[in-house]
Amino acid sequence: MSGPQHPYLKVPAEWEVVEQSGPGPFTTLMRWRRPDGAVVTWRSRHHRKAPVAVVSRWWWAPNEIGWWIGVLFAVGASCFLAASTPIFADVFGTSVQNVTYFVGSIFFTSAATCQFIQTQSVGTDPTMPHVRRSGLRARFEARRIDSWAAVIQLAGTLLFNRSTWFAMWDQADAARLERLVWTPDAVGSVCFLVASWLAWAEVCNGASRWQPRTIGWWVAAVNLAGSIAFGVSAVGAVIVSGGEMLSDALATAGTLVGAVCFLAGGVLLLPELGSPAVPATAPAKR
Repeated sequence: MSGPQHPYLKVPAEWEVVEQSGPGPFTTLMRWRRPDGAVVTWRSRHHRKAPVAVVSRWWWAPNEIGWWIGVLFAVGASCFLAASTPIFADVFGTSVQNVTYFVGSIFFTSAATCQFIQTQSVGTDPTMPHVRRSGLRARFEARRIDSWAAVIQLAGTLLFNRSTWFAMWDQADAARLERLVWTPDAVGSVCFLVASWLAWAEVCNGASRWQPRTIGWWVAAVNLAGSIAFGVSAVGAVIVSGGEMLSDALATAGTLVGAVCFLAGGVLLLPELGSPAVPATAPAKR
């Protein structure tokens, strides 16, 4: 079939588009047939996540930005997990708990920044995902689902920075608590949920697809679950009359479950670097 080419990939004009699909207005899967009959397959997540060089030890690959994304997310999630455990505040006090949340949010922002850079540096050759574009581009590629996910997630982490920063200081006034702590936390949770849904739709090439043998699918699944848990936490943290939270137990449990999910997602990003990929080019049938 004939059809439009991808908005940023560069392929020879003689390549015939045989499949182009994705969720909504986004393209996450394409196949072309070359003049020699070979079929070239491109997948959005694999193209972005493919390492620049061969990764022989996925647990130690500091030359790969994908490795840093996983490590930084895992460290940030570990901070949230530790601070949300029931005994943490009893042992170390509320002040240390709030500082731990803030430190964790900084690691989240660092990881999200690396993810944004990774998205910006994606190459344009569908058969050579390891070849990256150098430097950041000012132009936002609105037709790319991963661009939206990266920007929205980065915005969410910055909002978590704001909420956890002000939570470190005693705010007796309920209105100030709602404006400085709860509101950015709630909006940040919404950003995480939207970004995680976009990442899920990208790896599934649609609303849903069962792919348990794919590490990227598990990463997207646990991150989406973590974002839902963070949203539940934000609901529990709603400020009611008297400056109290709606449900401290719900807020704490949501944060703890979300942190466990994000920790799993960050750790799974590491073996994804070394996971075998489906060949981009299939030979012509004879």
